[in-house]
Amino acid sequence: MCGRLLGIDVGKVRVGVAMSDSLGITVSPLAVYQTAQGRAERSILDLISEYNVKKIVVGMPYSRSGEKTKQCEFVEHFITRLRRRVEIEIDVYDEYLSSEEAIDLMKERGFSVRDNPVDAFAAMIILEDYIRENPVKK
Repeated sequence: MCGRLLGIDVGKVRVGVAMSDSLGITVSPLAVYQTAQGRAERSILDLISEYNVKKIVVGMPYSRSGEKTKQCEFVEHFITRLRRRVEIEIDVYDEYLSSEEAIDLMKERGFSVRDNPVDAFAAMIILEDYIRENPVKK
């Protein structure tokens, strides 16, 4: 499947977004949106339209043992609302430790974790891991 993929890291306050290139190979952090009043959902819908996104990958914050956490319910509600508004496929991907990896990556690249939200980098890691485990079929 050729086309852009959108990676999403859903939090109660912010939603981080990352996007792949049109071949679904490379990924870049894109934006962070506030969840309040549906801002994140509206912004994501705009991105889908603007960039002709073919698939959405949402990180699911399972526990270390793979069990659902309290945050999973919040993410599931977000996905349900998004599914009502889009016709493209939405996959769920286990995002265990993606935020910690994002913090390490930001520090490695010289970004201040204190001054920059981690969410878009976490979304990038989620999407990169998803692509690595689900390579594009030619």
